[in-house]
Amino acid sequence: MRMYSSALDLFVATFKLLSVNNAASIYIALLLNLILYPTILSYQSGDKLAQFISQKKEIKEVYFINNHPSLSHYYAHFKIISLQENKFNPAIHSKKYIFCDQKFIEILNQDKIQFKILSQFVDFRTTVLTAQFINPDTRDSVLQHQFLILVN
Repeated sequence: MRMYSSALDLFVATFKLLSVNNAASIYIALLLNLILYPTILSYQSGDKLAQFISQKKEIKEVYFINNHPSLSHYYAHFKIISLQENKFNPAIHSKKYIFCDQKFIEILNQDKIQFKILSQFVDFRTTVLTAQFINPDTRDSVLQHQFLILVN
């Protein structure tokens, strides 16, 4: 342990240490808040869905199948109804708006259920960041797609 000859020397050493730590903390906070977070948040489909629907006054409710509502609950000015894939019934859910993933689209195609894709959104669960997502060169390989559809 280093011995200090006076209280002033101890104060100066402590001040230098805290200054470096504070500067590093401020740098990291700025990096995260000004660069990383705005980029990451643009990959949340729930926010994009809410923005899209806010322009469509005719949409009053949306069924969510095989996805996580996330930000859409916060931004939604429409009713969100979670629906399990195995509870979907084309007779009951015709003329309904559904927010779903690629897997559900494939099921509808396989069952020959007619629908119209109104919009497509890229999505990544930003609460589970990976190195592949953070790296812009490999980001596309881990993105998923979510769809807002209208079942005919």
